[in-house]
Amino acid sequence: MRLIRIAPAAALMFLAACTAGGAATQSAVSTDAAGSSNEVVTPSAPSTVAAVAEPSGVPFSLYVHCGISTTEYAGRNWVVAGPVPALTAKADTSRFSETDNSLDGVMTQIGEDRLRFLVSDSHVEESGASIEFVPTAPPTSHCE
Repeated sequence: MRLIRIAPAAALMFLAACTAGGAATQSAVSTDAAGSSNEVVTPSAPSTVAAVAEPSGVPFSLYVHCGISTTEYAGRNWVVAGPVPALTAKADTSRFSETDNSLDGVMTQIGEDRLRFLVSDSHVEESGASIEFVPTAPPTSHCE
């Protein structure tokens, strides 16, 4: 008889230990014909959904002397996929122009065959604009 009373308590302790890592539990108390109460503990679905992490990028200087069309990143050649935003130099600076060599930003690989460059250059009005790239064959000339 004593073993029967210990087993439910041990089971409850085991369930509590298993669910201590964040899983929620639900309990219900039932009463049998003799008036004894029995607590039944069942795990419930987690109450929070894990957030999906955004890929993080790295600081990158995009070569723009010949315009924005290709780049080299992570040992691969890439070509622009889609429209390139028009970039305008801020009135208080003359750094950004067609003769500048680079545009500062953050490059993020968002897929096996996709890059996203986020403009963070303080010399242009369009800070925050993005440009996407897909893989391509190596260029045949410097300004291709």
